[in-house]
Amino acid sequence: MKVSARSKVIERFGLRLVLIAGGLLLAAIPLLILLILVRSSWGPLHRLDFTVAASLNGYISRHLGQVKWWEALSIAVGPTVLRAAAGIAALVLWFRGRRRLALLVVVTVVGAAVLSGVTKALVHRVRPIVSHPVDRAAGGSFPSGHALTSIVVLGLAVVVVFPMLSGRWRAIVPVTAALLVVGVGFSRLILGVHYLSDVIGGWIIGVAWLLIVIGAVHTAAAVPSESELPDASGTEGQDAGTLP
Repeated sequence: MKVSARSKVIERFGLRLVLIAGGLLLAAIPLLILLILVRSSWGPLHRLDFTVAASLNGYISRHLGQVKWWEALSIAVGPTVLRAAAGIAALVLWFRGRRRLALLVVVTVVGAAVLSGVTKALVHRVRPIVSHPVDRAAGGSFPSGHALTSIVVLGLAVVVVFPMLSGRWRAIVPVTAALLVVGVGFSRLILGVHYLSDVIGGWIIGVAWLLIVIGAVHTAAAVPSESELPDASGTEGQDAGTLP
């Protein structure tokens, strides 16, 4: 009886590993393909990037009054603000005794920043050159740090707070986060500082990193300890596979 129940605990742990690995694979494949296409300047992608950049630049050059609004969104949901907000949240969690969750926030956000910087250095893509520049940005173009950081920070926030939500808030919070992620991504396009593939690449890398971090936390929490293994009567301990 105990052996059978113990096997179920281990089987559940193994299933989580398989699901996490599958999710990472689904994120890694399109990222690898996109990286290869960007690095090789694949014709169709190159033309799509330039067409979108030229079209949006033509639009914003005729509507210069919108520039300040897109710049405001780009700043408000940009890496600096989001990292600062995550740092404050980590401090609050730490002093409230939620230290594992505070460390999760720090590792996730710092890791995203490192991934963004390293990938930019490796790909070394030049930013768009448009006919009517309305904004400027330093560093490499691929991936978009705004896209990557926003999907990581806001995605992590949704994952952490979602279990505490009820009713309509279970729809409002994720939809609001998604709109902010899409909005800041579009702001980088219309301001002419990123190509479409830069933004998409940032989102893919961000999702992959979130899967790695959250998957690692859930997997570590699901490792069956002696206290969680069933006793002689076959009673199982509590499953710890939740975020700290």
